[in-house]
Amino acid sequence: ASKAVRVPRLANLLDLLPLIGMAVAVAEGSAHFDFTSLPRSGCWLDEVFAGSDDRLSQWRKDRTQALRQEVQRAMRELGCERNGLDDLVTDIANTKQLQADAAKLHIEGEHLGRAVREAAASAAQRSEAAYQARERFSRIEEARLAELQDEERVLAEQDASVATRLKEVEGFLGLYRDRLGLTLVRAAPQTVQVTFTLLDEEAPEREFSFTLGLSGAAGYRVTACSPAVQSRRASALLHQLNAAQPSEASALLVFVCGMRRAFQAEHCSPSRR
Repeated sequence: ASKAVRVPRLANLLDLLPLIGMAVAVAEGSAHFDFTSLPRSGCWLDEVFAGSDDRLSQWRKDRTQALRQEVQRAMRELGCERNGLDDLVTDIANTKQLQADAAKLHIEGEHLGRAVREAAASAAQRSEAAYQARERFSRIEEARLAELQDEERVLAEQDASVATRLKEVEGFLGLYRDRLGLTLVRAAPQTVQVTFTLLDEEAPEREFSFTLGLSGAAGYRVTACSPAVQSRRASALLHQLNAAQPSEASALLVFVCGMRRAFQAEHCSPSRR
């Protein structure tokens, strides 16, 4: 806003007329101004006032123009400052957003760090559990290996004992085969073929055989008897064998001897025995 320009009152102007006349004379370049003529020249006073009004009007215009320019400059500066203020507000908002983002990242970083620490602790626990399990399994494996070695040693001893007994059995079977003509051949699972020779003095190589099998709960049964033996005698021998207790190992030997005597009684003449 422009400043208000005050116009001097007329009485004050009359008191200042000598000074105004001097100033006007100096301004117009007149060196011969007569101050005594002021009270006698009313036309000159009008000219002085007219010039003063013109200069005052021009000064007012210049001052108004200067003030307008000053206001425009101030408005431009105010606009620039307002733009700067807007930029500052934007920067402050961006700063606040960055601070919020930084706080959020800090919180997320803390959560991530906590998760990483928990994962590391869990991994350490799993590693420790795996180590303990491996140590336990190692001790169990060592114990099982020791047991296996003991069992292998026992089995080796048993194999050696069985081999020894097999040699003894083979020796007995060889003795039976050579002296009694007895031969045992495995015909099928749980089935054995028993063959006799040396029963017929006229034909020592003649074979007398039968097949003895184990049929579950029914016990032993005789099939493929050659030459045939009376069914009553074979049934009696078989009944005696099945009636014996499993712990009676001599029952099977009694049955085999009974079948040998049956072959000899039925198929060899008395004069040849």
